[in-house]
Amino acid sequence: MIQLVRNNGALWYQNESVWVKGYCFDEQNNFLEKEKLLDFFAGILTEHDLEKKLKQINGIFSVIIKRDNKTMLASDKTRVYPLFYSVAQNELYISDDPSLILPPNPEIDKDAEVDFLFSSVVLDRKTLIKHVYQVNPSSFVVFQEGCVTQKTYYSYGVTEKEIKAYNHPQEVFSNTLRSCCNRLIESTRGRQLVIPLSGGYDSRLIVAMLKKLHCNNVICYTVGRPDNPEYNIAKKVAETLDYPYYFIDNSSPEIIGEYFDDECFKKYYAFSGAFSNLFWMYEYFGVKELVEKNIIQKDAVFIPGHSGDFLAGSQLSKANISKQTSYSHITSLILSEKFAFRNALKNNYLREKVHDFVISRENYLSYSIFDDFDVQIKLPKNINNSVRVYEFFGHEVRLPFWDNELMEFFRTLPVEMKYKQHFYNDYLKEHLFAEFNLNFSEELGLSNFELNIQLMKNKIKKLLPDSVVASLSHEVDYTCMKEISLPLKNELPQLPNKVKGGYNRYFLEWYLFRVKKEYKLL
Repeated sequence: MIQLVRNNGALWYQNESVWVKGYCFDEQNNFLEKEKLLDFFAGILTEHDLEKKLKQINGIFSVIIKRDNKTMLASDKTRVYPLFYSVAQNELYISDDPSLILPPNPEIDKDAEVDFLFSSVVLDRKTLIKHVYQVNPSSFVVFQEGCVTQKTYYSYGVTEKEIKAYNHPQEVFSNTLRSCCNRLIESTRGRQLVIPLSGGYDSRLIVAMLKKLHCNNVICYTVGRPDNPEYNIAKKVAETLDYPYYFIDNSSPEIIGEYFDDECFKKYYAFSGAFSNLFWMYEYFGVKELVEKNIIQKDAVFIPGHSGDFLAGSQLSKANISKQTSYSHITSLILSEKFAFRNALKNNYLREKVHDFVISRENYLSYSIFDDFDVQIKLPKNINNSVRVYEFFGHEVRLPFWDNELMEFFRTLPVEMKYKQHFYNDYLKEHLFAEFNLNFSEELGLSNFELNIQLMKNKIKKLLPDSVVASLSHEVDYTCMKEISLPLKNELPQLPNKVKGGYNRYFLEWYLFRVKKEYKLL
């Protein structure tokens, strides 16, 4: 049985045996959506056929294919449109809303709960509910004769032989950016483009490229407090490029209101959480305001700068990873760096899980395994899941930094050029930003000395008990999370002492509490 009910933004299209949502570009760079995307998957008979097709295309999509004796489900690497399934009495149940396929007497999956409490996502194909599963990013699932198998068809890991010694890397990157953004513009078909604009480089790159490619139907916005230092920079970027700009004050009672008892919020957290990941509230009020006041057009497309800093090497720099980092050390680094809410180093279940992930990829360079963990698990289920707020309010999304060509460039770039984001930052400052006068004197980046001091502080923090770290940290709340999280915090019976992760810890703990309460699992 197939129940597909999420048609807020991108719509599901179907024929007798295929269901698709989203878009892609094929090997010839032809744009496919709706009926054309259906036709692309129509001739697939076997999992081999499906894997071959999935490796050929570039886009954001989910697909279901039914044949006489098998059913196949697939997700692209972004996991923007999640799919869920369960099996009961040899029957397969599929939905984009996992609450529709719950077993008669649902139970919490204890292993999934550990994943969730430590990292904010369920790491594998499980969900928080026993016997309800998700299709992982970059994966497809085959159901045949009562058996379910899942296979990953894409990896961000890289071997020594794949590393490219570019003679003119900046020129290659420039051409890659242009190609990627041309695809983005073609896929949106002249619709209004909405850019969540921060003070950082990633969203600034997007608006600069849109201006460079003569894209005029663009608006920008920022959410947070008026004293947010990113506000002035974002506003200056938009004004310099002559794009309309809006600021939504998340601290305003008029914006937040009594949201906790609002039906819209109740629907949103269920929509976004989906028994598998933290629901994000940072942009909820901003997007809601833009939609309700008709500031954006009904078919507008949102384009956030998700994962640009990751591709550039931010995580490698933060964890002090280089080409010489050993495989054995990678497991510990993943546990210490990618589990934000509790100390995963001391959890044997998670250590074994991460160790298995690492050793399954020992043919890759060690630093790329660290990155591959993000691409396969953390980024799609965590950061990318934040875009569900756009879909919830009826809009599609594009993720330019997840374009195949751009990811391939960074995947094969020598690690020395990614460490401390040297290549990326230098290119933007010297070329793209210089071209549009987007280098501002008030921006002060960290010097190498300051960066090394910060790395040393991070190492010392890890040696201290969580309670001490919490008492020493002063959370800078430019996004108004204190006010937004307060009603959730107040409903929690008790927050564990050793929970970390800023204000998001309240959303994490509350969501799990609410799931247990609503489904009588306490």
